[in-house]
Parts: sequence; structure tokens; C-alpha cells
Amino acid sequence: MVQLDFDPEKLRPAGYIHEPDPRNTLTAWHDKTTGVIRPVEARDLHDAVATLALHPAVPEDLGDHPKAAIDDQVKTGHREMA
Repeated sequence: MVQLDFDPEKLRPAGYIHEPDPRNTLTAWHDKTTGVIRPVEARDLHDAVATLALHPAVPEDLGDHPKAAIDDQVKTGHREMA
């Protein structure tokens, strides 16, 4: 594990804001179809969450909240994944 010069449990210094959390350096994505093991990428997490759906019993007005948040991100351009 990488030696940190800041406490990862607190607000990180501005100089590290674009760096990945060093505590996640041991996290890997295993593609069971190919056997390839590689570091987790933002797209992996996005793809995993994108397949989720609310149960049909969730009231429609509650179910609209996640969709509205996603639509807002798309409109403002804050949904791009690396």
C-alpha cells in the first residue's frame, strides 16, 4: 500500500483531489469470461450500477428521483466517465 502524507479519512489536500483513493489500489476487476484481472475503472462501477432497477412496487413519484438526478447530470455534462 502507498504511504500517505494525509489522513484518507478526512478531507484530502487540494493537490490530491484528482488522485484515486490510494486505499483502493488493491481493488481489482475480474472478468470471469476472459479470466483477465485488472484495476477497477470508473466505467466498471458505472456499468454495474446502470443495470439496477427499482422494484415495481416503488411508488412512481419516488422512482422519478433517481431518473431526475441522472437527467440533470446529462444536461449539465457531469455524467462523463473516464
